[in-house]
Amino acid sequence: MKKRYLVTGLGFLTALVLINWIQVSEESALVRSARLHCSQEPELRVDNHNQGHSRPKYFDSIDTDLRPWKDGGITKSSLSAARKKGSMRMVISQGKLYIEVYGKCPQSRSIFTAWGLLLLLERFPGKVPDVDFVLNCKDRPVITRYSSFHSRDLCQDEAPAVFSYCTTNDMLDIPFPDFSFWGWPEVDIPPWEEQSQQITAGSREVKWSERRPAAFWKGNSRMGKLRSHLLQCQSLETEILDQDWISESRAGFPNSRLSQQCKDRFNIYVEGAAWSASLKYRMACGSTMLNVESKYREFFSAGLIPNLTHLAISANPDTMCQEIQAAVKWGNSHPLEAEAIGRHGQDFITKELTMDHVYRYMLELISQYAKLQRFTPTIPHGAQILCKDAIKHLAHTATNF
Repeated sequence: MKKRYLVTGLGFLTALVLINWIQVSEESALVRSARLHCSQEPELRVDNHNQGHSRPKYFDSIDTDLRPWKDGGITKSSLSAARKKGSMRMVISQGKLYIEVYGKCPQSRSIFTAWGLLLLLERFPGKVPDVDFVLNCKDRPVITRYSSFHSRDLCQDEAPAVFSYCTTNDMLDIPFPDFSFWGWPEVDIPPWEEQSQQITAGSREVKWSERRPAAFWKGNSRMGKLRSHLLQCQSLETEILDQDWISESRAGFPNSRLSQQCKDRFNIYVEGAAWSASLKYRMACGSTMLNVESKYREFFSAGLIPNLTHLAISANPDTMCQEIQAAVKWGNSHPLEAEAIGRHGQDFITKELTMDHVYRYMLELISQYAKLQRFTPTIPHGAQILCKDAIKHLAHTATNF
């Protein structure tokens, strides 16, 4: 029997159908479903999300991320150049979402990202401006800062503007909330709203002072050199467990409950081949986070403050293990300070990275991006309108055949 998690009106889609969803053609099941179930008439809703919200400090990074286009704006030619780098084009016109797919996304990332945009439109009716942007759904960013201006067809101030799940100091990609906030069925992780509550509840089962006085990491060690180096850090103070997701999936994910991985005082985060979506899950435990220096940053990374929300560990493979051991030793010798760091990290994740904040970040980012457009967005030829009913119909079909 397939598991189904009912969250925000959508069955938690199984990987059975969605892994290859991105291979969309004109006559695909999704397109046919969208044509049957998506009306061109606007849906009227009441916005119940306008009152009593905070604006986390990391929202300020939107200005920094959009600064390359502040003077010249985002033009048709830069959008065309972005299309060559991204995976799909998203157009919002009069409160409707249109999608043009021309690249391949891993697993079911594209459909969960599209689902998030549909929920954004539903959450803020009439407030999301008309916009035309390109999304890259791969792990790594794609727009190099210093080579983006050297195309014959682009002026210096017409760098491609691409939304990605992460960026770096050397890249121009604009960070955008990743797919896992709405679900990651391939590894049996429900949407963030549900998952964060489960992890927080699990963290209350064992007080920080009563947890094992060691550091813990569990994940796929084959994702990047840094993780393979982490295997060498195994010691009495550090437990490193390699996760075989293929075997775990076949067994029904019996050992992957994130809410049951809050038994240690210290938790290690290390990025994989690129950014890893696991940071928010680890920090929700309330363990003292040992954050191995990251090259990649997410949209909320500016809110992470060393010695307040986490302890910083160098990514130098020659010193990483020693620094982890030293951090564990310090934390066990200074339990009040170490516990406070874990609590601050958990508070940041549970209070400033709620789904309400995620949607508000999306709204502010898209609104600021739209102001930089030097053209009026139009529905591109070949783009398909997308709606919740089409995706729910597809999910219902997938879980009942």
